[in-house]
Amino acid sequence: MTERGAAALDDAVRAFVDDLAPEIQALGASVDGIDRDRLRDDVEVEAYNLACAFIDADGLHTDDELWALIATFGRRLPSDLGRATPGHVRDAGLLVGRRAHIGRTSALLDVLAGADARDGGGRTQRFAFLGANIGHTVAALDLLPSRTELDAIEEFRATVAQAARDHHVGTAEPHEHEPAAPAGTHRQAGETRQEGAERDQADAGVGASGASSATGRARTGFVRCNPIGHDG
Repeated sequence: MTERGAAALDDAVRAFVDDLAPEIQALGASVDGIDRDRLRDDVEVEAYNLACAFIDADGLHTDDELWALIATFGRRLPSDLGRATPGHVRDAGLLVGRRAHIGRTSALLDVLAGADARDGGGRTQRFAFLGANIGHTVAALDLLPSRTELDAIEEFRATVAQAARDHHVGTAEPHEHEPAAPAGTHRQAGETRQEGAERDQADAGVGASGASSATGRARTGFVRCNPIGHDG
């Protein structure tokens, strides 16, 4: 692992979280029953999901990429990731299929786009810029970034742009939306808030009862590696 590469990813993730967490906390403050202090964790998990997705973009999962992931998120998330090695992560298949996250509108992105549609804010653009920065940082961990990795960054930008269009962000008359819900509580048509949260957790493989969406996802994200990590 190059310390410079790990530090670069840590910087990109810190910028993402420090910029967007206050926005999510402010939006969540108006929602009854939400623990505002845990909303920052949701933003960190979003950064983790993006980093995993960009690492999986070319399917190689190199040592430099995985050491950077471990160094950046091992101390941020309540999991055994910090005690793992790249070999552990690859053997567990932790990142297999994670690229799909790039093409999905996450709950957090949906909340930010909905808020922008209501008040004309620039949260969605900042999400796109800071998320793409994570992608470029991951690509730079390789000696020569591949076209596949760069295409993944463009796909991410397209996903964010589509979310903005879906919410009519930037239109003269913003589309009417229900009050914002924090990340992890995005609802589909006909769902209650609780049903939406349970669906989000099921999609992420969360099974820890009573855990916040962020904590649950972080624990589950590395649960396949726990047998390896328990003994240090």
